[in-house]
Amino acid sequence: MLNMKEKTTNLPKHGGLRNVKNGVFWSSRYISNAVTNTLFTSYISFYATDVLGMPLGMIATVLLVTRLFDGVTDLIAGFIVDNTRTRFGKARPYDWCIPFIALFTILTFSAPNAAPMVQAVYVGAMYILTQAVFGTLLGASDNVYMLRAFPNDKERNNVFGICTVFGQLVSLVLGVLIPKWVSAAGVIQREWTKMVIFSTVPIAAIGMIRFFTIKEVVVDEPVIKTDGKKEKKQGVSFKDGIRAIVENKYILILTLAIFTIVIASGFLNTSAAYYFTYFVGDIGQMSVIAIASFASLIMLVIFVPLANLFGKGKVMKVSLLIALGGCILRWIGGTNMITMSVGLALMMFGIMPISVYFPLFLFDIIDYSEWKTGKRVESVLAVFPNFANKVAAGLSVSLGGFVMGAAGYVGGLETQSESTMRAIDMSFNAIPTILLGIMSAFVFVFYNLDKLMPQVKEELDARRKAQQET
Repeated sequence: MLNMKEKTTNLPKHGGLRNVKNGVFWSSRYISNAVTNTLFTSYISFYATDVLGMPLGMIATVLLVTRLFDGVTDLIAGFIVDNTRTRFGKARPYDWCIPFIALFTILTFSAPNAAPMVQAVYVGAMYILTQAVFGTLLGASDNVYMLRAFPNDKERNNVFGICTVFGQLVSLVLGVLIPKWVSAAGVIQREWTKMVIFSTVPIAAIGMIRFFTIKEVVVDEPVIKTDGKKEKKQGVSFKDGIRAIVENKYILILTLAIFTIVIASGFLNTSAAYYFTYFVGDIGQMSVIAIASFASLIMLVIFVPLANLFGKGKVMKVSLLIALGGCILRWIGGTNMITMSVGLALMMFGIMPISVYFPLFLFDIIDYSEWKTGKRVESVLAVFPNFANKVAAGLSVSLGGFVMGAAGYVGGLETQSESTMRAIDMSFNAIPTILLGIMSAFVFVFYNLDKLMPQVKEELDARRKAQQET
């Protein structure tokens, strides 16, 4: 029969100073990721069109195809990580993807002088290697690494919270510096290569700090005892992964919540420029969105203490009510800049627990899955919300454009038709509010994992102890 042996090395003592240190060390991976992600999300199209001279339609097609492929590789990476066994642990070795991500980022922005079709194939191949292969493997292992490095729930919450705040601050600094580096490089190809090398190599070295300073202290070894009393390692099969998802309503609820928030945000972001142009009358007022986003920093700081005190689920539900209240205030207030600013701030404040801290919910969901099915599946569950996130991100932009296009939007006109104005208003106000309201109601009714976790943890501990004694 299946026997789950769990080995735990000497657990380190944890406390405030140690949590701060580990939080800073843990954020090194996110700091390295910030540079490459910014280059690929914000500047790859500009590089392809203005530096390489590729047609915009061609690079748009390349990015669409590669991003779809990127979504598919998430689930594959989950099975690979779940079946990894090394002396460094299950997830920790995948931090070695960081230097490869840096290498292929440099190669991406060092495309050869060739025909546009050749360049398109080259950029697409480099994107796949950077984002869909090494980036996906790193992402698939990240939450599993944290789960095994910090088995204590409160310590894990604190480390993740500190890491998130520190990483966010560093990302804000990089957000100021990278545009300046890009501006200095201009449209000269060799300058882009230099800029990418000087920005990615040092950051990749920083990214490896986590591997050398934080070890996995929990190692699961699923084994099968045969009649001859020999033990054979058993990995996670495709059937195990599907069962872990299908039989776990909480992973489905969390995935649905993430999917809905991304879609709702996509409608708002896609329609914002049109709303401020045709309703507010001044697109420059869109800065209110950026200003309102600072409210999310408050939740970044207070979520972990509140979660430790009241439970993650309760804080999430109250936060969603706040976000929904902000959406309703925005909708009712229309173009009033006070209600719009406050409403946006409340919305961004309220969606942060799911948008940023969803890995902390994942850790409980993984334990629940093992308790219910008897099989420890980690990475497959961890990547499932990421897969939904990528699909939703692609759909959100298309759906917003489809709604306004179907209503008859024509670019360049001083005034739009009545149906188009309704579509813009719906995309900016009504649709995000309705989506968030439906999702919040669903979470309130069906998400009660906090109540089950004491029983889950107690029975899992007893089960593992009994297995170790056999």
